[in-house]
Amino acid sequence: RKPEQLAKLAEAGFRADGASNPDSPVTDFPAVTTPLSFADPAERAGLAARLAAPVQDGTVTVMLGQSVPGLTDVAAALNDRLQQLPPSAAVGLWTFDGVAGRSAITTGPLGDDLGGTPRSAALGSSLQSQGGSASGAVSFTTLRLVYGDALAGFRPDQPNSVLVVTAGPHTDRSLDGAGLISYIQGAANPQRPVAVNVINIGDDPDRATWEAVAQASGGQYRNVTGAADPAFGDAVSEFLG
Repeated sequence: RKPEQLAKLAEAGFRADGASNPDSPVTDFPAVTTPLSFADPAERAGLAARLAAPVQDGTVTVMLGQSVPGLTDVAAALNDRLQQLPPSAAVGLWTFDGVAGRSAITTGPLGDDLGGTPRSAALGSSLQSQGGSASGAVSFTTLRLVYGDALAGFRPDQPNSVLVVTAGPHTDRSLDGAGLISYIQGAANPQRPVAVNVINIGDDPDRATWEAVAQASGGQYRNVTGAADPAFGDAVSEFLG
């Protein structure tokens, strides 16, 4: 905010206190408001750590509900983050609707060749082609399959996790919430830790179940309003690596 620096900012087209703004047919250059301030040292440190944190290798199986609101935007956000990961990061994709859960792309390094195309491109194509569903009823039984698969394919010396992106309600008839929690508690293996991280979109009546599943597996739970919620992008970045 020194005068000579404010003058340089004004010359470059920025608003600056005490400097004359150029004529513009587009904007009238409203007054500069109070600058954004992070007064809390912990907030500043947290922001700096997040911005400086490098993308890391990890093994993540994404479990995407086809009934989530704004599925196209959700899939696009997931794909955008995937394309930022290194080729050595391992990612896979499962999807589920009101009828069945299915493996769309097997979990493995993004740089691996899958029929003439890298896994990263195959994941991108699969995400972009997802069709919507009116229900995510089989989410609990699908997670049971995905979690068992993640344990069997555990990759040592790096974080292993499942990322569930879902919205409620869930009416799984063969496995209720209590049964899923019990399964995760019994299947969790300290020698092969696989965290279940959950991004829950909207007001899900099964929220308590997802929170308990995340806690039992050593994972984290996030509730967001939708793909446009900044918290959604933050959670995707954190949980995908």
